[in-house]
Amino acid sequence: ALTRYLRELPNYVVLRNEEDLFGNLERGGDIDLLVGDAELAERLLIHHLGPPIRINRYSFARGYFFDWGHIDLVQTIEWQGACYLRTEAILESRRLSARGRPVPRIAHEAAICWLTSPLWGGFFKKRYAPVIRQAVEADGAALEQTLIEIAGDTWGRRLWRALVGRRLAGID
Repeated sequence: ALTRYLRELPNYVVLRNEEDLFGNLERGGDIDLLVGDAELAERLLIHHLGPPIRINRYSFARGYFFDWGHIDLVQTIEWQGACYLRTEAILESRRLSARGRPVPRIAHEAAICWLTSPLWGGFFKKRYAPVIRQAVEADGAALEQTLIEIAGDTWGRRLWRALVGRRLAGID
């Protein structure tokens, strides 16, 4: 049912952990989907997966809890109400994974993986270091531009130089 839902859902990306989507659910993780139309995404979700046990609504997302797992329909990439990476930019430049699911371009994925945990929880998830390193090597110009758009010219370039120089704890 989840696979059918993802096939029918238009204009979305799997934000993180797409390569092990179902394994992540089995381990108690969730699925984060950035969607262009939250209302349509919710209708399709309930149509394919049935009514959830609970729904949590936030300014940036809606969380749907089922007895088998949890799906977040994310509307914006933000922190405390400030959008730091435009949904439209992510959706417009998405790519297909090896499994045929839409995912952010590697530069956007790296920025999201790198910044979300420190902003929300004050820590870095080391499991995202390979994605960040890959983005530096394979999509470096776009990652630099993304960091500038997120943090401004001065801080965006400082973050980029720190990545290139491998001076960030946990990235190398």
